[in-house]
Amino acid sequence: MKDVRRSFSLCTAVDTTDVAWQQAQLSLSRGGLGMRSLSLRSPAAFIASLCSSGYGSLSNHHLSLYAIQTFNESVSPSDAIQSDGFVSSTVHQNQISSKIDIHQFNNILTISSVADKARLLSVSSLHAASWLTVVPSEGLGLHLEPSVFQVAVKWWLGLDTSNGSLCALCPNNALDPLGHHATTCKKGGDIVTRHNQLRNVLAETCRRAHLSVKVEMESYGTWGKEAMDSFKMLASRLAIISSKPKSVVLSELYSRLNLHLQGYFFESLTNTPSSQKAYSGELEDELFRQILSKSSVPDRARLLSVSSPHASAWLSVVPSPGLNLHLEPAEFQAAIQWWLGIGVAHGSLCPHCPHALDPLGHHALTCKHGGDVVNRHNRLRDVFAESCRRACQVEAGSGLGRDEHHTRPADVLATNWMLGKPAAFDFAVTSPLNSSTLHEASGTAGSAAHATEARKHQANDVKCAELGWVSIPVVLETYGCWGTEAKWALSQLASRLAMRLNSPKSTTTASLYGRLSITLVRANVRALLSRAISLDGF
Repeated sequence: MKDVRRSFSLCTAVDTTDVAWQQAQLSLSRGGLGMRSLSLRSPAAFIASLCSSGYGSLSNHHLSLYAIQTFNESVSPSDAIQSDGFVSSTVHQNQISSKIDIHQFNNILTISSVADKARLLSVSSLHAASWLTVVPSEGLGLHLEPSVFQVAVKWWLGLDTSNGSLCALCPNNALDPLGHHATTCKKGGDIVTRHNQLRNVLAETCRRAHLSVKVEMESYGTWGKEAMDSFKMLASRLAIISSKPKSVVLSELYSRLNLHLQGYFFESLTNTPSSQKAYSGELEDELFRQILSKSSVPDRARLLSVSSPHASAWLSVVPSPGLNLHLEPAEFQAAIQWWLGIGVAHGSLCPHCPHALDPLGHHALTCKHGGDVVNRHNRLRDVFAESCRRACQVEAGSGLGRDEHHTRPADVLATNWMLGKPAAFDFAVTSPLNSSTLHEASGTAGSAAHATEARKHQANDVKCAELGWVSIPVVLETYGCWGTEAKWALSQLASRLAMRLNSPKSTTTASLYGRLSITLVRANVRALLSRAISLDGF
């Protein structure tokens, strides 16, 4: 077994203590890694084989006494086998071996600290170790990077993952050997990311079964009773839809959830980048912070908005005039100048109103004269409505729900969106450079979008409730930062498109954001060009 332990250390780059190796030798259901000792379990295998051959009484075989004696030394007295006893021929090896696991597990518990006892009981709970049985698949998101897997093994076996250092995100707190602080630290966003990834996996599964489930869970993968009951119901529905056995569907569900759980835990335990992309990301983050520190308040608001998720999707769109996914040369030049914050105004007055044009183009993109604001709104609405039609979600066009007071709570109405209710999508484009939100936008990306979402709810919720609709504001900033509810709506639409078109969700998501982003930027630069911007910066 020394050779096995040495090989394990070479393969995983993990040096185990004696206690950790004892845990590793346990079965997965007991919180181990399945590195079972053959010498310890061979008596159980022999006894099971002897019984299945029809001997019945173990005393009838000359080797049985030695096997029984060795086996009894590995289990508790209550599980010991009498040398003249009768064992049923239906007894399987795993039933006998499990008694060895139970005894070994209890031995580890007796020499463990209180914290280690809590850890061992959690990792040995039902389905907690299902991440170890997942077939790795990078394409399906079912894998751990080598450095992450190494930390996973150390953490799972209770080995020190702290290196005796302080937390990099909250220096007043020391990292503990069991990784408790690292997996519960509220700094750095790991808790939120973990929560959202688990939620997304479950939501994806619920969509496949046309159900909605909401649960919380403990950090080692111990699931609450209500959660497990919900998963069983979900698995039953999926089994009918997919024509798979319920046990297989339930196992796949736990495996996906627990793998995401472990992956984000272990990434939070290691602060060392593991790839060129990770190193480059840290370098870019530092450069970005330096640029922010030297920027004016409006420029900080601009930078935070252009660096938000999906804001730069227009730059990754493959140009296609036939699909209207392109910018003319003059438009692209103006877009780059505006995107980089280079002055885009002569310092003259707006040709459509008596206001002065500003270098960042704020007035040009928010001026209500000349029709550019309305045109931009309608173009974005039409792209979204077209995508909804492809997903078979649209009932009608713009101006839905207009009453005698000319209120319009819906630009696009999608049928059967949430629990059988239609969804009223109301589009709005706001600027992070607005004086009312500039201070907040210079500190937090998306502040202007969030404020507009709140105003949309205040204006539309009552009317939508009367009509039996769900009010969903789809708000984005002029620089492409999307509001929280807009991102959720686009994620839902991308999922429905993926199912409809039989395409990966990542593909439909990129396509959807790309079309909307290029539409936004094209409308913006045309508003800038119509006000005779200066391209002297090039």
